[in-house]
Amino acid sequence: MLISQAFRKCVTFLYAESHRRGSAEAERLPVGSAFHVGVELFPDAPGVYWAPYAVTARHVVEGHDQLWLRVRGQDIGDYKDWPIPREAWYLHPHTDIALTSLDGVENLGKSDSTFLRLSEFASRDFVQRHEVGEGDDVFFSGLF
Repeated sequence: MLISQAFRKCVTFLYAESHRRGSAEAERLPVGSAFHVGVELFPDAPGVYWAPYAVTARHVVEGHDQLWLRVRGQDIGDYKDWPIPREAWYLHPHTDIALTSLDGVENLGKSDSTFLRLSEFASRDFVQRHEVGEGDDVFFSGLF
């Protein structure tokens, strides 16, 4: 099963600063990944404005005062790290999920990133209607 490149482009790495043993200088190391979601704010005017979010696991955010979202540029190897402080993340109290708004991330529209539309997620109704279950092929967006 081939997965569209759009799904790869909606995923990014999250970095945190860390000190390697014996080093006084901090460096950014990957601690997890997040995917971008676009929520349509005006359903009656499709495509007019999307609110961009990054979604990750709560356990990735916990334990870090600040994370950096790595945004890929248009050119190969080009990227920009955007700081996202701990207080900018909403941590769900009962599940392992966290999200933050990407409205303040500059040049996001000029990056090589895309967004999953909330309407593209498999809803409970979709799963029931198409009888998605054990043995069916499914996938998730992520980076390893």
